[in-house]
Amino acid sequence: RSSDLAFHGQPQPGAGWSDVNASLNAVVRIDPRWKLSGQWLVARLIGDAGHSPVTMSRTQNTFLLTLWYQLK
Repeated sequence: RSSDLAFHGQPQPGAGWSDVNASLNAVVRIDPRWKLSGQWLVARLIGDAGHSPVTMSRTQNTFLLTLWYQLK
């Protein structure tokens, strides 16, 4: 729509939801001072964000693995 275009013809972001997501988290204590945590997040872009010309994939996966050490 021409009303959504900026000066150089770029789509303008609007208000509203951009994605729906879910995550799975886990923590494993290795010993009293060390622990390992992990997270998997999957998000699905919706609406204008999902239809954007710069969106390569509507589904996005993120993996995070963290090693923790507790100082005393």
